[in-house]
Amino acid sequence: MQFVLKRVAILIVSIALVPVLSWLIVHAQKSRPSDFAFFDSTIYLTLLLGAMAIVLSLVVPFAVGRNRNALASLFGPTVRLVTLAVGLAVILQGILVAATIIRAETQTLGSVHFNLVLILGGGGILVGIAVLMASLAFLKRPPMPVLGHILVREEEPSFFTFLDGLAGRLSASPPDHVVVGLEPTFYVTSEPISLAGSDKILHGETLYLSLPLCRVLRKEELAAVIGHELGHFIGKDTAYSRKFAPAFVRLGRTLTASQTATGWSALYSIPVQAILGLCLYEFSKAASRIGREREFEADIVGARGASPTDLGTSLLKVGLYSRLWGEVLGNTVSLLNKGRAYTNLSDFFQHCCLNAFSGSKEQLLAVALDEGAISHPVDTHPPTSARLDRMGVRQDMISTEILAPDGEDRSITLFHRANAYEEELSTLQQQWLVAAGHARPPEESAPRSR
Repeated sequence: MQFVLKRVAILIVSIALVPVLSWLIVHAQKSRPSDFAFFDSTIYLTLLLGAMAIVLSLVVPFAVGRNRNALASLFGPTVRLVTLAVGLAVILQGILVAATIIRAETQTLGSVHFNLVLILGGGGILVGIAVLMASLAFLKRPPMPVLGHILVREEEPSFFTFLDGLAGRLSASPPDHVVVGLEPTFYVTSEPISLAGSDKILHGETLYLSLPLCRVLRKEELAAVIGHELGHFIGKDTAYSRKFAPAFVRLGRTLTASQTATGWSALYSIPVQAILGLCLYEFSKAASRIGREREFEADIVGARGASPTDLGTSLLKVGLYSRLWGEVLGNTVSLLNKGRAYTNLSDFFQHCCLNAFSGSKEQLLAVALDEGAISHPVDTHPPTSARLDRMGVRQDMISTEILAPDGEDRSITLFHRANAYEEELSTLQQQWLVAAGHARPPEESAPRSR
């Protein structure tokens, strides 16, 4: 609440400062009442537009509460109205500054410094136009880039038998596509996907599975995780995200457009960033509330796919081991800089997990619960401890052995060509690290596999 009040205070000042100063300067001069008409109407309209933007940013997210359909339907139009209002308000601020300078200099000096008018007034007009153009421009979202390999039923009969059986038990439809990759996360999406190293675009529902994490999860745990993700399809969460996400993109793009101003023009970007920042903050809070509830609902489905304990241990193991992926990439960059490369990053990840598996159960759980939520492109996940409590999974129900990253019944054995996928993706991952400039192999030597 204190954050919101502070931000609202900044916005009121940033919106009202120019109109108030303009009113004081103009009304301090001796003029006929009719001369004030233009200034007064412009001042009142500027304040009205600013107030409308603030009220919409605060009231709409509060009014929708936990109704995700209302949020998905109202977020886009509200963003358009808020950006339209703030864009017009900033244009009017620029006009007020220009008109006030012209009037004040005409009456006091008898001449006008038009360079000053253009610099101080024109800056606001340009910023406002940039905001309006960014807000109203046609939004074409590119496919989501994913470094992964699409699974083919004929090549992976064991896994698809496993998946179809799970979907049948949950009365869910299997996803249109299953993509395996190296990122330590699991998610589902209905967004178009562009696979690295391929021109093919995947449309429809896609399930993403992490091969490195499949090395540490048991089959029952993977069933619980996939069940959780299928729960998002059952609850139509991905369709909701597709409606909701474009407004976030539009809002971010408009904020970026306002930040390109330099010099005096940058002052006009202050109210734009303050108001749009408030709008983003309030809608993000509303989306997070709904997202957390949807995660709890998906957990119920995931627990039906195996058991509450299996889902609980899968969450803990993801929280415990996924943080090691940064260590894997760091070591990979160091090796690439020496002109060498890993053959299988997933295998190296499991090696890091084995090294990290030490200490008492309490110590392992403390690490796992520190940041133990599965990352996801859109929704905000509740803390793992809260999810365990909701499922009735207590810490005394979890043994140290169950948290180990090795052992029998690993879910990686479901994939006949797992090693081939891992090596292919490891090569692509390391090529990307070099292409992005994160790694700089010696020029005289190509990376050699390790």
